Amino acid sequence: MALLVVVLVCAVAGGPGRAALAAPLEDPRYGGANLGSPVDPHPGNMMRNPATIGMLKDTHVFLLGGLRVDHGRVRRAAIRSDTGNPGPDADLHFDSQRFVSLTPTGYFGLTSDLGSKLFVIGVGLLSPMAEWQRYAAPVSSPNPSQDGPLRYHRIRSQWYHLFLPGVVAIRAHKRLLIGIGGTYVRSMLNMSFGRDRSLRNGQVPPYEAGQATERVTLLGGANSFCFNLGVVLRLPWNLDVGLSYRSKVVSVDKRNITAEGAARVTRWVPEEGAWRTYSGRAHTTYDLPDSLTLGASWRRGSWTFGLGLEWARWSEQQDLEFTLTGNELRGQAGMANWDLSFRHYRGFQDVFRLSGSVAHRFGERLKLTVGLLYESPAVKREWVNPAAMDSHKADLALGLVWRPHRRVGIYLGYSLVLAPDVRVRDSGFDPGHLARCVEDRVDILWSDNCRRAMEGKGLPSAAGRYFMMTHRFGIGISYDHI
Repeated sequence: MALLVVVLVCAVAGGPGRAALAAPLEDPRYGGANLGSPVDPHPGNMMRNPATIGMLKDTHVFLLGGLRVDHGRVRRAAIRSDTGNPGPDADLHFDSQRFVSLTPTGYFGLTSDLGSKLFVIGVGLLSPMAEWQRYAAPVSSPNPSQDGPLRYHRIRSQWYHLFLPGVVAIRAHKRLLIGIGGTYVRSMLNMSFGRDRSLRNGQVPPYEAGQATERVTLLGGANSFCFNLGVVLRLPWNLDVGLSYRSKVVSVDKRNITAEGAARVTRWVPEEGAWRTYSGRAHTTYDLPDSLTLGASWRRGSWTFGLGLEWARWSEQQDLEFTLTGNELRGQAGMANWDLSFRHYRGFQDVFRLSGSVAHRFGERLKLTVGLLYESPAVKREWVNPAAMDSHKADLALGLVWRPHRRVGIYLGYSLVLAPDVRVRDSGFDPGHLARCVEDRVDILWSDNCRRAMEGKGLPSAAGRYFMMTHRFGIGISYDHI
């Protein structure tokens, strides 16, 4: 069997990058353009509902390359250098930051019933929940003070999750399909952000002074697992209804993901009159949520109507926990415990997605699908920041399948995600929590400021105006050995 892989290349003019929220699992058939129903019989649906592959006979292969293009701008609100927050007589003003980022995605799926009438097996490889972001810096090789006004929340991030699922669907009855699957997940990250050292040293005001900035760079990888379960009922009147659950992603011996790797901290050393980088190790701990999906598909002649409702428990991902270790960091750099173990609060909440689609076949060779999806915001307004931009979203999608041969299908897809501007007047982040915690002698039992600082809410203010738009492109090929 020979497969022709066509790779979509999209050139976009603009500077580097956006802080893309790691989205729930997307329909991989059209490069993330959410088309069709979660119960459609297709190799691309094995992660959304493993029971769906039970409707497939013989052997099917699907391969796709996709690209997500995120662009927009962040206009950070001016702050007062004596409080670190917006207010009357704000004297620190920031330029508007525009961004464009390109995140490649891919999918491979293979299903076969191996000549059996009882079961179908499937294996896959996909890369959902990914982000590539990089905010522009005014110079090509900046020191930490030149990393731009958004640096305290994110400078850059390359964050990938590679899913390798194996599933089996059992044809328990002509009207009942049951699916179960297990997935190995390889997580990889390369992340940088800034910190205001003066907050922890009790040397404010002024806030956000240039030489008080230190850059933290973390690399890491982790091996984790999840499982998914699904059922499909094949009702009369050409109606299919399905329900599926995908578990939280966890390590073998932990309840979350802990990525381990190298750490670097670059800071100004007054005694040397220069910037110096200290090296060590890092543990980055976070969660990927579980989800529940309900889907339905109704066929009438050459028309197919799809409906989907999905819930993802992003409220589990409330913070990122960082732990730094190493003799250079603790000894030479003289970092205290709260320099080495800290959090970034995320403020995530559960996400609901409602989708609908209409597909029409034109003869045996062509199918056109139009889809519409609404997704609720994963981030509460007061916690929106350059590392987690989100709002209510509408996803308009168009997909085309052309069959030059009865065994071969060519897939093309595009979607446009529209979201209103988000204006954050009162940011939940307040650097004063850290400064006042120092005044309270780091008393985490009695000081409310220390508790908030330990929760990761003492970051510099993220008040401002945020605009974002997303385009998804996909091109793929399928081979059906029937």
